[in-house]
Amino acid sequence: MRFSIIVPVYNPGRYLDDCVRSVTTQSFGDWELLLVDDGSTDGSGKRADELAAQDGRIQALHQANAGQ
Repeated sequence: MRFSIIVPVYNPGRYLDDCVRSVTTQSFGDWELLLVDDGSTDGSGKRADELAAQDGRIQALHQANAGQ
């Protein structure tokens, strides 16, 4: 059974790593993590790409800031 976890990313700073770690350290491993960068200006989009490169279950998606 596979499921998707969707995380909106907008300038989370250091909390992005904590968030991803909380998912990747779970005992259940059949999931995909979608990090949706909404035009972050703090380098979080680049960090999302780095995290995706480290784990094949993580995808980084990018879009221009769409607001609320």
